[in-house]
Amino acid sequence: IERAGDQRRLIVELAGISDVSQAIRMIGETPFLEFKSERSAEEADAIIAASMKGEEVVLTADSFCGALDFQTLLLFMMQFGEDPCFVSTGLTGKHLASARVDFQGSGGIALNPSISLELTDEGAKIFSEITKENVGKRLAVYLDGAPISAPVVQEEITGGKAQITGNFTPEGAKALVGRFNAGALPVPITLISQQTVGPSLGKESLDRSLVAGLYGFLAVTIFMVLWYRIPGAIAVLALLFYVSLVLVVFRMIPVTLTVAGIAGFILSIGMAVDANVLIFERLKEELKNGKTLREGLEEGFRRAWSSIRDSNITSLITCAILYWFGSSIIQGFALTLAIGILASMLSAVWVTRLFLFSLAGTPVARVRTFFMSGFSKG
Repeated sequence: IERAGDQRRLIVELAGISDVSQAIRMIGETPFLEFKSERSAEEADAIIAASMKGEEVVLTADSFCGALDFQTLLLFMMQFGEDPCFVSTGLTGKHLASARVDFQGSGGIALNPSISLELTDEGAKIFSEITKENVGKRLAVYLDGAPISAPVVQEEITGGKAQITGNFTPEGAKALVGRFNAGALPVPITLISQQTVGPSLGKESLDRSLVAGLYGFLAVTIFMVLWYRIPGAIAVLALLFYVSLVLVVFRMIPVTLTVAGIAGFILSIGMAVDANVLIFERLKEELKNGKTLREGLEEGFRRAWSSIRDSNITSLITCAILYWFGSSIIQGFALTLAIGILASMLSAVWVTRLFLFSLAGTPVARVRTFFMSGFSKG
């Protein structure tokens, strides 16, 4: 949300949406659900008579509301501005806790979609009072001002559950339930502008980001192998495990990879080897002090762990702040970076440790130069 003078503007960014017009229609679209009780015959006759004064057609409550036709009732309401058959009870969609699509039929053959509603505690109390007062009478359900169902109340309903039946298609019922559950903006909105990043531009940006990530991975790989030798090669293997793990997590959540998300992922690749660098430098110092490879590894991991832990925690705190206060683009960056940091701790501390300790009892461990870094020769 951004301010423009005395007004507030809502910026909505949707990734992976193909039907833009449908998304625009759904933003701010609130389905108005209302329950209405049946009027008395005298009250209905009075409203019909007052509305149709001077008309040649004579209607009564029995003929109009008794043989109720929803389409005719809606036309009457649109023409005269008043509902002659039902009156509002005060129970509306604001008392709705959740909704779901159900199917009902006879003998399991013809299944018609219906909408099951679960009311809030306040709504359940109101609904119980309404059904208690209207046993044997009709209780109408109105959606967006139009009547869609008018079942007869058989007994008081105290469970806080209701069901809407009507001429729903499965797709229409599913869309309506989605609108009920998701809710919408409680105020009218006006579309000021829209911008669509087409598939060609998005694909070009995505391809460039992936190429940049590949170059970054290769650069890190070359540096680690040349500078840290065998530990560097092991760090590369751990990095491959890290990339695989992160992609699996992205798939499971799932994560829509935008350009900002890819940037966070690429950044986390560099941060993934940062822990290894701390461990390897500690290992080099221990080896210079005359310790064996196993002793140097144990001491190096022990001393490096506090630095690895603290740096990653501070980075995760930063990611949390960015995700909480940032826009959707910043949130994508923060989410992928946070996932990468958590995965890097696993790959650096567990995978690298496993490989290095597996070499401690081999002939390779006797060649100390293989485990030094830079220009050190042991």
